[in-house]
Amino acid sequence: PFPDADGNVTVDAAEEAQLQSEAVELLTVVYRNVLREFIASGLPYARLLPVSGGIFAGRFRSAMPDLTFRALDAAFAELTPEESAAIAGKSGPVQVDMCIFEEAQFPTFAAALEAQLMQPALAPGRTAAAVGISAAPEPAPAAQ
Repeated sequence: PFPDADGNVTVDAAEEAQLQSEAVELLTVVYRNVLREFIASGLPYARLLPVSGGIFAGRFRSAMPDLTFRALDAAFAELTPEESAAIAGKSGPVQVDMCIFEEAQFPTFAAALEAQLMQPALAPGRTAAAVGISAAPEPAPAAQ
């Protein structure tokens, strides 16, 4: 797609779906690598931020909550059986929290997570993991 005289780029629905699919593929690689590093750490929980969110989301800003959880779900699906077992944990599933910095975006991310969890599981690793979402904590009052 090429920008018009005002710099706006218009794409049709099929092209937009293709662009979002490509974005999910790229984000899946990132989240899969993050999950693998988390597994290697041996820690009982992970607190993640949306990758490429906020000002870095560009044209995908409004779709980022959905893209994030589609990619995270796909990343769980790409884990090996051993990695999925590590996520499932010996004493129950480990916790993976997605921390949302902008409080105003929290409802949108929460709705996207809920929608993704309603989808059929892609892999045992996803259903075994306790995926949650939390808003960024309020900043501490400035010291006086």
